[in-house]
Amino acid sequence: MDDQQEQITRLERIISQRHGSPAEHIRSVSICEKVKGKIIWQGIVEVFRLTRHPKTNRCFAWNSPDSDECVMTVLGISPVVGPATAVQSTLSERSERFDK
Repeated sequence: MDDQQEQITRLERIISQRHGSPAEHIRSVSICEKVKGKIIWQGIVEVFRLTRHPKTNRCFAWNSPDSDECVMTVLGISPVVGPATAVQSTLSERSERFDK
């Protein structure tokens, strides 16, 4: 098994544990978030299909830029409609915490 497949399998396991639904990898999406022309986040977001979640059939996951040990998972529930809005939701949460 190569490194990418090992990472996907790890993310599937984490999603299943956190959200109580089996996860199946669909695709990888490159995301670059900018504010005022400055890159604030860049990376690969993995998109998963959830088979038994009561509220959604999508989950987005990626390693935190701060640590490969920290995995971000975001359910595809409005306003999160895709990989970019999943990243944006975590960035806005983080900035709100620092603004307080």
